[in-house]
Amino acid sequence: MSMLLVSVFIFVIVVISRLILNLFRLNKTKMYLREYMNWLNSGEARIDLMEHQHMVTTLVNKAGKGDIRVPVSQAMGYGQIANFKADPFAAFPNRLESVAHITIQTLKSCIGIYRFRCFESFNPIYWLGLIVFLPRSILLYLGVESKSIVTKVFNLLWWAGTTITSGVLIKENSKAINSYILTFIN
Repeated sequence: MSMLLVSVFIFVIVVISRLILNLFRLNKTKMYLREYMNWLNSGEARIDLMEHQHMVTTLVNKAGKGDIRVPVSQAMGYGQIANFKADPFAAFPNRLESVAHITIQTLKSCIGIYRFRCFESFNPIYWLGLIVFLPRSILLYLGVESKSIVTKVFNLLWWAGTTITSGVLIKENSKAINSYILTFIN
């Protein structure tokens, strides 16, 4: 029974840690959006946004929104125009209207993502999916694409291994399982 308690305790710690981490990211993203909007509207912010550029970029990347490019055209003089795609967070903060609009949209999207992840911390379907697709999650963390054949092979091996292990454990503990179920019936 103590092993079960330890497992439940570890699970609760993981859930709370995930919730706290996403609440921290949510509040930081809200704060940076508010300060950026103040900076755009009044030219002033309570913090130096340039000093926090790395943190803003990290928050956007952790939300999975880091691959955004904005088409920009600027007059260079002498009839020359520069056309390029800019990363709005590499030049954060930026007052250029097209870049500022995308920056605001992206930060608002990140707020929604972090809010969803907070609620997801308590969703049993999320945790079940994480267990079922554990190899995919680990390989994604290691940089392997989720649609690759390696990920699919590891998932198949995981499913086969857990099915066999579960069958063996149920067979070995069938008497204990039966007596446990009978205590509820009687």
